[in-house]
Amino acid sequence: MKCRVAAIVSALFILSVVLAAVPAADDTAEAASDLGAVTVYGYVGESKGTAAVLFDGVTVGLMDSDMEVFQSFSTGSAGNAGMFEFTYQNGKAAYVQFSHSGYAVGSFPTTLTATSVPGVLMFDLSKLTPDEDGRYNLTGGSMVIMEGSSTVNIHGHVTYGESKAVDGASIVLTSSSGRTYDATTDKEGYFEIAVLLGTYSLDVECKGFEPVTTRAVSTDSPNVNVYLTEKDHTVIFGLDMAHAMELLGLLTTLLVVIIVLISFALQKRGKGVINMVNDLEEKDRSDRKG
Repeated sequence: MKCRVAAIVSALFILSVVLAAVPAADDTAEAASDLGAVTVYGYVGESKGTAAVLFDGVTVGLMDSDMEVFQSFSTGSAGNAGMFEFTYQNGKAAYVQFSHSGYAVGSFPTTLTATSVPGVLMFDLSKLTPDEDGRYNLTGGSMVIMEGSSTVNIHGHVTYGESKAVDGASIVLTSSSGRTYDATTDKEGYFEIAVLLGTYSLDVECKGFEPVTTRAVSTDSPNVNVYLTEKDHTVIFGLDMAHAMELLGLLTTLLVVIIVLISFALQKRGKGVINMVNDLEEKDRSDRKG
């Protein structure tokens, strides 16, 4: 009897060990689903003057080889500003799409490649090195930069002194990507430039005035007023230095012309006297011979 009980106990022990070694159906399915899964992430920024800041709310779509979106993510939605992240079966994704109302992809890092479709970039994981945790950073140490695709008119007024208009001032707006827009003020000192949505650095120059450089302006506040300060003047005979130099140049030119004319007249007169003396000597020689 004791032998039978011992045999049964041994059999039950062996069965429990075997069952513990066999994974549950749910665990097997979960392990299968994780097989070959990869995680990619990156960052999106918005151009702000000469810099860029992390941009939340951009829709990022993960696309397959047919450019069909099978996952989407909104930057910043997971709590990290400007960041997107996807986990998917390795080999399924080949492209990533960036979209936001009023914006378009302006620039992107070399880890991504442009395609013929606006806003869609291609990536190749075989050319990227995973992080320590096995994730792939699609933007490297940089960002995909979004720039405004809609235009807004930035307009303004350039004045000096007691609200006097500055005519002919040069206006230049520069985006963070280096794109420039320019205009010239009219007789009333006004200007207007159509630009893409975003923030720009403003430079204003005009002869006789101190320049205004790298002032930040935004399409969120498109009305710009600029005040210029006149350069220090040294007054000569009631004229500032610039106009005095112009007058001096004219007087110098006139003096040179007068000197040339006088020299020419003296030269011509001298030749006449010499010719007269030669005629008299010739006449004297003729009289002597006669």
